[in-house]
Amino acid sequence: MTLRADGPPRYSIDELACRSWNELESIYRSAAPGNAPSGFMRVRVVFPPCAVLAGPREKVSNALWQGKHFCGDGLINQWRGVKFIKGAVSPGESWLDGRPAHILDYQNTSVLWNDVRDETREVSPGVYIGLMYLRRC
Repeated sequence: MTLRADGPPRYSIDELACRSWNELESIYRSAAPGNAPSGFMRVRVVFPPCAVLAGPREKVSNALWQGKHFCGDGLINQWRGVKFIKGAVSPGESWLDGRPAHILDYQNTSVLWNDVRDETREVSPGVYIGLMYLRRC
């Protein structure tokens, strides 16, 4: 984290990946939606410590999934050499805290991930924290 005298702290994706689950949730809850994601965004997957096989799942996910390409009200995921799994992007309400967030929804755009809904907020310029929800849960 970089401290700034003229505003809120700045976070990097690598620094955030070292934070505890509770710290990440706290940072997310205190953030505003910020700017809508645009262009290619690199990702870093972090599972909650209580998740089954959290460590191995993180390693596999981070080795295969490279990020998301955002363009207007849509996105497409980038996996090692392949782009697939489209989603819709819109402003909306967080399922975590009811506050504004950017919603990434795959319900009407993907057969594979049609039960997935992500939400994200910008925590530093160009750096976002996102949450993934499965509708079946």
